[in-house]
Amino acid sequence: MKRYQMAVALAATVAVLTTGCGSGASSAQEKADGTTGGGTSADASESKDFGTIDDGVLSVVTNLSLEPYRYQEDGKMGGFEIELTEKIAKNLGFSSVTWANINWDSLITDVAAHKHDVAIAGINGWAEEGTPIYDVVMDRTKIVSFSTPYFLPYWALVTSKDNRPDLTNVDQLGDGDSVQLLDGTSEFFWAQENLAPKGVDVRAGKDVSADFVAVESGLVDATIEEGTSLHSALEAHPGLQEGDPIDGLSAGFGWAFAHETNALREAFNAELANLVADGEYAELYKKFFPWLEPPATLPDTSFTG
Repeated sequence: MKRYQMAVALAATVAVLTTGCGSGASSAQEKADGTTGGGTSADASESKDFGTIDDGVLSVVTNLSLEPYRYQEDGKMGGFEIELTEKIAKNLGFSSVTWANINWDSLITDVAAHKHDVAIAGINGWAEEGTPIYDVVMDRTKIVSFSTPYFLPYWALVTSKDNRPDLTNVDQLGDGDSVQLLDGTSEFFWAQENLAPKGVDVRAGKDVSADFVAVESGLVDATIEEGTSLHSALEAHPGLQEGDPIDGLSAGFGWAFAHETNALREAFNAELANLVADGEYAELYKKFFPWLEPPATLPDTSFTG
């Protein structure tokens, strides 16, 4: 087994990390420490030609800024999205996975330009027709194709207990109020469309943690964030409070692929379905979201360009 290695290519804000996909058993503690192991459904030497940049290597780009999905601590990566991606990569026969950490708003264009094989970072790539995020997903499919959703999130308002204790619902926001949200996300576009016309100052942030700090310090009145991640965020930022869920903001997170790598996308879809069916998905879900009940099924449709 190989541990996470800082294959230190820190150009600008980009950090590249490499993980091996060795075989053999590994404990939950080993996985938490960044080691990789576990059985695979395909030996690395038998991996198919998925059209990846480098044969046998899966190059993944992400934004390590949101626990418990993806984070970096003491030079090691962790999180639900990290482990799920690596589990699928091993099962598909990849010998290693390389990770790059970049700004969130560059993820989709990075994959479309074939700088990396796949992107994962809470990217909405699935939505029901008629919902606000559906149009966002359709616009994104002009650039990339998405897998079936691996997670179904919700979004909630986040405000300061000290500065705006009575602000708990987006309907209370109006002229003169301000919000800061991660640039390029569905919630950012939703705020531009639904809050800006009411006179709310919608500001673009580059990092989720910075959005929380801006609210906690009183620089802005609120932010909107994915509700599951707030369980960890509110522990780190005790001055914040979770408000009401946002009606209409419902979607599914998916992996993003270049249009030309359809075989890789379909392989991810099939392997995700296998993990759900055999209970491994539920096990990983409970590890990172112990306060939630894992879904018995996930939607089997995907959006492609």
